[in-house]
Amino acid sequence: MKKNYIMKVISLMLLIISIITISMGCSPESGSKEAGTSGKDQAISIATGGTSGTYYPIGGVMAELINTKMDGWLATAEVTGASVENVRLVESKGAEMALTNANAPYYAIRGEDPFEKKYTNIRAMVAHHPSTMQLVTLKESGIKSVEDLKGKKVNVGAPGGATDIMAWHIMEAYGFKREDVNTVALNLSEVVEAFKDGSIDAAFMLSGYPMSALIDLYSARDVVMLSISDEVLKKLSEEHPYYTPGIIEAGTYNGLTYDVKSNTIWNILICHKDLPDDFVYDVLELFYSNTDTFKAAHPMCRFMTMENTTKGVPIEYHPGAEKWLKEKGMLK
Repeated sequence: MKKNYIMKVISLMLLIISIITISMGCSPESGSKEAGTSGKDQAISIATGGTSGTYYPIGGVMAELINTKMDGWLATAEVTGASVENVRLVESKGAEMALTNANAPYYAIRGEDPFEKKYTNIRAMVAHHPSTMQLVTLKESGIKSVEDLKGKKVNVGAPGGATDIMAWHIMEAYGFKREDVNTVALNLSEVVEAFKDGSIDAAFMLSGYPMSALIDLYSARDVVMLSISDEVLKKLSEEHPYYTPGIIEAGTYNGLTYDVKSNTIWNILICHKDLPDDFVYDVLELFYSNTDTFKAAHPMCRFMTMENTTKGVPIEYHPGAEKWLKEKGMLK
């Protein structure tokens, strides 16, 4: 009887010790810290674009620099649908930073189409590089000018996206109506395959240049890139303040033997307003102290200069960015 009592006491003591051990193992001090609970291991998402475009490799460099040069931050470059989706992601905190064409946040803060309400959480960091509309067709199509697109099957990108918006601004400036063109919505990599299988006649492709998708197409087909008239370029700049005329230089692609006049919009780096001021300041200092790394990743980063940091920025700056730009003499 006494032996059984002693065994019960020992078992009870072991049970108590076990419970205490488990409880200690679950305490915050003994376990690994959850990302974001302090300055350490703070996760940050950078929204970019498709893998065939310009945003993705640039965003990859941004993430890599943050991960290797800034203690306590873990950044990831995310593949997305680019500008419009990126603005939505930052507004909802689905991403903390993003690259976007300047017109998308311009419309977002006003609550204009394609946005359903006024956005209040997005802030500008810097202007990064310009995107130029590259309007391409194949020589075999017989299309020689923008006017020849009437009745043709033309890619304008995702509905409500930056390419779609600018494509229709261009066509409407030429007097097109929506029913004048049979439009399709393809991403950059899909455009190349569509040309190769003959399912489209032309494509609007808004990006930095050269873009890998067009390098591929030029290597496989006899490509024609169409210019936009000076009159239309002037009209676009007057009606939309974030547009400027641009030139795609001969030799940009193997097979492009002439300069192409087209419409340009700056790509800006945006962020959520709740990002810490010191982080935004430090990350800009980091990026612009490593411009050679960006230039090695993509030719469009040749535009990543201090002089270009405020070009075409249509929205309010983040306080951390504003402080950095003022110290660099780029803002008053």
